Amino acid sequence: MIMNTNEAIPLFKEEIRCRRCGRLLMKGLVRAVEVKCPKCGFIQVIAAQTSKK
Repeated sequence: MIMNTNEAIPLFKEEIRCRRCGRLLMKGLVRAVEVKCPKCGFIQVIAAQTSKK
């Protein structure tokens, strides 16, 4: 399946930014990821919060 990259998909609009310098690291929905910012080198862990009932 080929997708047009110019079309915005509503589910993938959340921006993940570096907490130190604010650089955009990715767009999308994340369960859990560890990412290193290429600009400042800060390593951060991003995890989705789950609500327990």
